Amino acid sequence: MSAVVKEEIPDNHFVFRSIRYSDWSKQNKKRPKEASFSSFPDGLSVNWEKHCDLENVFVILGSSKNIANGRYKDFREFRAIKLNVGEIKSLPLVEPSPIDVVHNPQPDNYSHSLVCYDEHNDEIRVKLADIVEAQYDLIVFSPPNHAEIQAKIEEIRKRNEEAFLDDGPPEEKLDKSTDQ
Repeated sequence: MSAVVKEEIPDNHFVFRSIRYSDWSKQNKKRPKEASFSSFPDGLSVNWEKHCDLENVFVILGSSKNIANGRYKDFREFRAIKLNVGEIKSLPLVEPSPIDVVHNPQPDNYSHSLVCYDEHNDEIRVKLADIVEAQYDLIVFSPPNHAEIQAKIEEIRKRNEEAFLDDGPPEEKLDKSTDQ
């Protein structure tokens, strides 16, 4: 297997973040809860638009499992938001804190990237929610083409299950150097 190629993400590019419908404010339907931008130790998981279009954001969701219960995620329970990398990296903060967006390809998702910042900085989560609220009509998307997305998801799930039964976990068989 060849090595994974990590690319530099330019400031004029975009990343997608998926947010469950239940993680939007009840008082303001155009504002996601700040917790939707909680950074885990490695960073906030996003998908780089260069390698993943809107439809594939939902395909990736539907072909991945929920860590807590082991069941596949239902892509229809999510919206996708599209954020500008330069805007993320230059958030106006009271307490300056480094923010970076880095390509972090995974065996089953070459577009995977991370927004890296101090996970204890609540201001960053608030500012990201502010961007979504202010630009809601331009950057928030529901799943398009449900039938096409579901068909692609079923194909991937079947392939993954067959690969797992044949040779173990599917990530051991994937070529990490190609776009997913």
